[in-house]
Amino acid sequence: MRSALREQVGLLLTASFVLCGALRDVYFSRTFQTWSPLEAAALTFTTSTVLFLTVALVRDRRGLQAMGRWPREVVGINVTSAIAWISFFYALQSLEPSLVQVVWAGSGPLTIQALERRGVTLVAPIRLGALERWCLAAVGTVVVLAGAIAMLGLSATSPRAAALGVGLALQSGVAITVNILLCKRLHERGVAPLPLLAVRYIGVVVVALALGPFVRQGPSLWASPHLPGVALAALLLIVLPLYLNQLGVALASPMTVRVVHVAGPVLVFAFQLAEGRLAPSPWSLAVIVAYSVAAVLSATARQWQVADNRRRERLAARGA
Repeated sequence: MRSALREQVGLLLTASFVLCGALRDVYFSRTFQTWSPLEAAALTFTTSTVLFLTVALVRDRRGLQAMGRWPREVVGINVTSAIAWISFFYALQSLEPSLVQVVWAGSGPLTIQALERRGVTLVAPIRLGALERWCLAAVGTVVVLAGAIAMLGLSATSPRAAALGVGLALQSGVAITVNILLCKRLHERGVAPLPLLAVRYIGVVVVALALGPFVRQGPSLWASPHLPGVALAALLLIVLPLYLNQLGVALASPMTVRVVHVAGPVLVFAFQLAEGRLAPSPWSLAVIVAYSVAAVLSATARQWQVADNRRRERLAARGA
C-alpha cells in the first residue's frame, strides 16, 4: 500500500475509533446510571475475548501459542487492562464524560514521563525538547483544572462524587498507559495485534465477574430485556473500535493519530449536548478547548523534535 494511501486509511480508521469512543462514553455514562459497570465490563470483554480468540485460533494459531513466551508481560497487560477499564467505567458513572476523557487522555504522556524519571523504561525512552516539556506542563495544568472544576461543582455533574470520578479517571489513564507500553514491548518483539487482542482483556472479565456479587447495585443487567441492546452497543462502540484503533495506529503517522485523538473530548461534549441528560457547562467546555490546544501543540512539538533528531543524525553521519 502506497504511503499516501496508508495515511488516508489510517486517518479514517483512527477517526472512526474516536467517533465510536465519544458515542461510547455518552451512551455508557447513561447506562451506568441504571446497571452495574462491572456487569457491563464482564459482558463487553467476554464478547471481545471470545471474538478475537476465535479469529486468532483460525488465522494466527502460531502467534497465539507464542504469547506463552512472555508470561510476565501477558499478566501485566491483563492486570492493567482490568484496572483501566473498570476504573474508566465507574468514572463515567460519577463524572461528566467529557471531563473523564480529558483526565484520562491527559494523564497518558504525564505517566510516561513520570515512569522514565523513576528509571522505569518499558520501551525505549524518548528525549523531549524544551517546547515539548512546556506543552506537557500545559497538558498537566489542564488535567488539574478539569479535576478542580468537577470537584468545585462547576461541571455538569454533582460535586459529591466528583473526587471519586476524577481519581478513577486518573487511575484508569495511568493503568492504560502502562498497558499500552507493555503491548508495544510485545509488538516490538514481533507479536501481531490479533493474538494480543485475544488475551488482552481476560483479566477484565475475571475481575468483573469476581467482584460483581459483592458490588451489586440496582437491577441486574443479565436479567434485563435491554441486555441484547447493551451487548450490541458494547460490540459496536468498544470491541470493534479496539481493532480499528490497532490498525489505524499501524497505518497512520503518530502525528495524525495524536491530532485525531484530540477531537475525542470535543465530540463527547457535543454528544452530551445532543443527548440532553446533562446540562452544558461553559467551564467544562473551556477546559476541553484548552486541552485540545495543548494536545495539538504537544503533538506538533513532538514531530518537530523527531525531525530535528533525524537532521542531527544525518549531519553526524556525514561528518563521520
